[in-house]
Amino acid sequence: FSPRSTALFVRDERGELRLAYGLVRSDEHGNLLEVVESLELPPEESALIRKSQESGRSAEIRIRATDRPGDDALLHVVATPLSSHDRSMGALLLKSVRPFELADVTFLAGLGRQVGAALERIQLAADLKRSGRLLEAEVQKRTKELAVRNDELGGAIQKLEESSLTDSLTGLHNRRFMMTEIDKEIGLVDRYYAESSQPGGSDASVPRPDFVLLMVDLDGFKPVNDSRGHAAGD
Repeated sequence: FSPRSTALFVRDERGELRLAYGLVRSDEHGNLLEVVESLELPPEESALIRKSQESGRSAEIRIRATDRPGDDALLHVVATPLSSHDRSMGALLLKSVRPFELADVTFLAGLGRQVGAALERIQLAADLKRSGRLLEAEVQKRTKELAVRNDELGGAIQKLEESSLTDSLTGLHNRRFMMTEIDKEIGLVDRYYAESSQPGGSDASVPRPDFVLLMVDLDGFKPVNDSRGHAAGD
């Protein structure tokens, strides 16, 4: 058969049918006359498409051809669903000056399943690609957030470590710092003197890393703390 016009509709992301590749109008000899990129369907044709979508089968009506004068100027219109695995992917709308025969409708039904399957594969590929982009963007976002939190955590740990080794009142290193560092400092001094005792030992112009430990004990502070409070005593 040679339809006078053919329109292919596909479902968009919102589930609405839209004209996908334009409306092709041809004359009775199949010659191309016009390609239309947008189309406003009359109510009866919209209802025909809805009927075919709901039933899952081709539906046909006859309408008056406004551009063909004469009482017998009728067009036969058939709507065929484009489906795959009972999922509606779109619709095919054809118009012809002669009735559609059973063989035509059977052919359109098979064509609708093939086109529907192809559209489903295209949509699945697009969904997969879009999901990949979204996943990649989410991973990048989470990675940046994790890097920021790691930096914040590292800074907090460093501050906590520094505060644990520092007296909050004087800002000097506390007893914990001394206990963690004293062995290292004594080791440096011991190594210096061990090397200097060998022939050709340490350069005399280099200051010796001597180690001095000073302990100060102040007595009689309890009356100050008791009379003026610990803040004043500190």
